[in-house]
Parts: sequence; structure tokens; C-alpha cells
Amino acid sequence: MKNLIYTIAIFTVVINTTSCIQSKNTGSDEKAIIITLKKFYTEYIISIATPDSIPLSKGTDAIQKKYCTPNLINRIQKQFENEEIDADPFLKAQDTDIRFLETLSVKKDSTRLNDFIVSYECSYISPADNKEVNNPIVIHLTVIKEKEGFKIDSVW
Repeated sequence: MKNLIYTIAIFTVVINTTSCIQSKNTGSDEKAIIITLKKFYTEYIISIATPDSIPLSKGTDAIQKKYCTPNLINRIQKQFENEEIDADPFLKAQDTDIRFLETLSVKKDSTRLNDFIVSYECSYISPADNKEVNNPIVIHLTVIKEKEGFKIDSVW
């Protein structure tokens, strides 16, 4: 009986310790993913918004290859080829402005494992009253860990 109680006590300690270690790793992973996503969006928006940058497709292709899984890149390419999408899925827009970075926000989606929410404000002049309108843009991403680090695996 003593052995059984002793075994259960050790098992409980091991499980609790493992849970604490896993939750600490998850927190540090979450921070690392947020930093990675901010880097991705900063590089991506600058590459598109800067007129003197590398030709658009070469610049964004290199950035996507660095931060996205090959599977995602292939899916997006097929969607463009099949005319299923006509806007950039990472921006939910057809063009970009460097000012998007001023309001860029990245946070963990608390309702889904491995998902993050990116948002920014897109400003435009309303043709109806000639006033500036701020339009919030929200993008959902799934991020996975690969040997090279964290990569975007899905965008919607």
C-alpha cells in the first residue's frame, strides 16, 4: 500500500512538473511567434510599399519563402492561378501603404491552438463626403514550428 501511494505521489509530481514546463515553453513560443509575425509583416509591407524595392514578385517571394511553409505558398499560388482570390491574402488588400505598420498588431487567438490574429488600420478618403475613413483589417494565421523556426501555414 505504501508503495502504491509513493508511486502515485511521484507520478503526480512528474505530471505537474511536465505541465509547468510545457506551459512555460508555450508562453515563450507565443512571444517568439508574435515577434516573427511582426518581422514578416514589416518586411512584407515595406517590400510592397517601397517603390524602389526589388521587383514585387521577387521581393515578396523571398519573404514568403522565409516565413511561410511551402504548402501555404503553393496553395496561395494555385488560388491566384485559378482566380479564386484577387487580393493579397496576407493583407486582405490589393495594394499597401507603409502607414499600415503604424497600427499593426499581432496577438494570440485564445480560441484556437496555434492561431494568431494580425490587424491594422487601412485609411482611405470616402468619395461620398471626402473624409478620411479608418477601416480595420483582420487577418487570421496558423503558425507551426519547423526545424528552421516558426512558419505561417495558413491564412484566412
